[in-house]
Amino acid sequence: MRIGLGNSMMERMVALLVTFALAAGCQSKPVEKPAGVPAQVSGTVSYAGKPIARGSIILYPQVGGPMYQAPLGAGGAFKMASPTPTGKYVVYLYNGTQPLSGVPQKYSSETSSDYIVTIQEGENTLAVDLK
Repeated sequence: MRIGLGNSMMERMVALLVTFALAAGCQSKPVEKPAGVPAQVSGTVSYAGKPIARGSIILYPQVGGPMYQAPLGAGGAFKMASPTPTGKYVVYLYNGTQPLSGVPQKYSSETSSDYIVTIQEGENTLAVDLK
């Protein structure tokens, strides 16, 4: 009789462990979009046709992930230091704590800028002319 009780107890323990294992495997996790293929990004930034040679350009992804930043140099030229995943990005400019003078305020934040670029696989040379 004791053997029957032992088997029953063992069966219950196994069933309980299987139930916990299945429950743990069924927990929902947020679906993360895989990062795009890394691409090289460079180009120029201007406002109304005039180069912006101060501050930084920021590429802020429309679908989660890190932003990418590069300083603006002579003639408004920039080059991202690290590869940038393919995808769509909101472009905005950053100049420390103050907006760039002579450039509309809307281009100083990812939430207000309406300038979107699409980064594709390979070399990307952007001509960002803000209006």
